[in-house]
Amino acid sequence: MRQHATMVSLATALGVALLVPTACGSGTTDPVTTAAEEPRPRVVARTDVTGDGSRDRVTYRVLPGDRVRIGVRSGATTATRRVLDTELWPGRGGYWHGAARLDGRPGTELFIGTTMGAHTPLFTVLTMRAGRLRVQASPLPGGPEWWVDAFVNGYSGWTRTNRDGRVRVVSRTVYRDGGGSRAHLWTGQARAFVWSNDRWVSAGGRDLAVRGDRKAARVGGFHVPGLPRWPSG
Repeated sequence: MRQHATMVSLATALGVALLVPTACGSGTTDPVTTAAEEPRPRVVARTDVTGDGSRDRVTYRVLPGDRVRIGVRSGATTATRRVLDTELWPGRGGYWHGAARLDGRPGTELFIGTTMGAHTPLFTVLTMRAGRLRVQASPLPGGPEWWVDAFVNGYSGWTRTNRDGRVRVVSRTVYRDGGGSRAHLWTGQARAFVWSNDRWVSAGGRDLAVRGDRKAARVGGFHVPGLPRWPSG
């Protein structure tokens, strides 16, 4: 929750409200329930996780104690698993979001919703390294999870591009610039990172100014080819 806390403090400094109806959450405190253990893993994707050009079987299983286990089977015999802790994703045992290319290495990454704030879903990204599922941390400061957001006074999202082999991700966040809900100027920041030498490297940042609520809303969510923009349900 450290990233979410960072966003809360920033929003507080800008004088905006957090607990409001949004695209990502109701803005109310939902009863937190513990998901029942699933009797067996369920197949959630068939995608090339290992980067060898063949499709692997990805499974997801809810475990007791607010944990989930993600498995990847490559071929007939090779399998690897990773257990993740989840927090405040009511009754769901976390959330399988999808698989998509994120970094510059061959193979897809796996996106699992592991924390849910008032309106801020946070995702753990798993990537295959040397036959094991590793966490690929967000390049933003504050913690390993990648987060997106949408509420009445702010939006946050990620974009990913690959131009001639140069893989780039950009985190963008905008807030309504004063004047209450009738203000149509949104300001914020964009921070870019490029994949270089097997890691994310900062490529600088810039100030953002967006005029119009619809344009501001387009900032929010994942803009990563093959990945849903928002969690469903």
